[in-house]
Amino acid sequence: MPLTANSLKDISAVYVFWEDLSNGANMLGLTQENIQTDVELKLRLAGIRVVTEAEAANLLSSPCLYVSTFVSPTGDVALAEIKVMQQVWLDRNAQSTYAATWQRNKVSLNVHPQFVRDQIKGLVDQFLNAWLSVNPKK
Repeated sequence: MPLTANSLKDISAVYVFWEDLSNGANMLGLTQENIQTDVELKLRLAGIRVVTEAEAANLLSSPCLYVSTFVSPTGDVALAEIKVMQQVWLDRNAQSTYAATWQRNKVSLNVHPQFVRDQIKGLVDQFLNAWLSVNPKK
């Protein structure tokens, strides 16, 4: 079953989890702070509250936007990924688990810092478009 926008319905807040930047990303001059600012600003402008991990634990399904950026040690290949992780219920045994319900990634060649940041912002735009498709502004 494909991961769809329907899983994003009624999400009004997310915790943003950051994968540590690779050494290649650090060598390019990418910083966690710059990427975090880019992502969180886009979320807030779209109307999604950014919450702490503790606050997310009290939200229905505990939604988390996972952001990962890997740049090869030589700095010539980059992988950017975002995915929405949520608590889901398994029908077969009435147990809960945490699973990706929506995700996108982008592989790029011949990269530079602003290009990688733009790729991440593009992935966030894809998320926001999917989110807005099931959460129209009122």
